[in-house]
Amino acid sequence: MSRLWLLTLLLLLGGCAERSPPLQVGGNDWLGYQPFFLAAEFQLFGEGVQLQHQPSSLHTLRAFREGALDVALMTLDEALLLAESGQPMCIPLVMSYSNGADSLLAHEPLDSLAALAGSRIGVEDTGVGAHMLARVLEQGGLTLGDIQLVPLTLDEIESAFLERRVDAVITFEPLRSRLLAQGGHELYNSAAIPGEISDLLVVNPEILQREPLRFARLLDGWFAALALLEAGEPEAMAWLQRRTELDEPSLQQSLRLIQFHSLGMNLALQSNSQHPFRQTMRQLNEVMLERQVIGSRQPVNRLICGASAAMLYPVSRGGL
Repeated sequence: MSRLWLLTLLLLLGGCAERSPPLQVGGNDWLGYQPFFLAAEFQLFGEGVQLQHQPSSLHTLRAFREGALDVALMTLDEALLLAESGQPMCIPLVMSYSNGADSLLAHEPLDSLAALAGSRIGVEDTGVGAHMLARVLEQGGLTLGDIQLVPLTLDEIESAFLERRVDAVITFEPLRSRLLAQGGHELYNSAAIPGEISDLLVVNPEILQREPLRFARLLDGWFAALALLEAGEPEAMAWLQRRTELDEPSLQQSLRLIQFHSLGMNLALQSNSQHPFRQTMRQLNEVMLERQVIGSRQPVNRLICGASAAMLYPVSRGGL
């Protein structure tokens, strides 16, 4: 009962700010972010939340740094890079992790990671792209000097692969499924590195304190959209098929490659300083240090928004 009272109080306080600008939330086309876009399409946020499509992760990071976004959808490695830059931020929600939805696809006759030596590998210049490439090279016993790196923007990956301007690409759903259907074959995917490619919400802490009502609506919309997808609600699935350009079987298979986290997991993460996901954060921080991607260990416990965020979770939902 005390949690309900606290949430009610926060909502009432947030009501005083109803005339303030909408909460600006942004992310790219990655399938794991699509429940937010579904929530916007089906008006599950109510008022006060505006979703921005960003062309790439780099655009998302830039918009958040410049204050054009109050809330950003990004991966764990990108959040650690952002934290090192000194940008005010904290993590109120861990959405999911990629369990095979990020991958390296190749043309024939390439049939192993070791066979990538001398080949042209296309990769988006983002934290995830660099992280996946590093794991691919490690697994194949290769170095950057053994391949020809071809930097690509997100909207260049499909044409570069289909026109054979590259021999292999690092990509993610839903583009992964579309390229597999057009002759690509998979040599490596994120199922080999569970938890390393995790999707997060990142928020400016001032926004979390100033806009509790809008933020509660954002979280509620996320879990409501997940519930629609889990139930296979026909209109929601049809909308997502159109957005991803995947047929129903391909979409269902793609969604199975993403492990979405429950409300209960997130509540536990916010309140438990020893939660397993915090250990995942520390482990990835060490990997990034070893590779000299970042120069210092980040204070993991201070990056989680904590009790102030936990109180905003929709208490009526029991998780997925």
